Amino acid sequence: MMNEARDLATKRMVEEAKALGADAIINIRYSSAEIMQGAAEV
Repeated sequence: MMNEARDLATKRMVEEAKALGADAIINIRYSSAEIMQGAAEV
């Protein structure tokens, strides 16, 4: 599930960058935090 969330975030970022006319994305950092047992925030 975490991989799916990262993939979705990356796809959205690339789409937005393309819409803005960007030719590169530099320095992507993902972070997550456990918000309760068995659940995480990405």
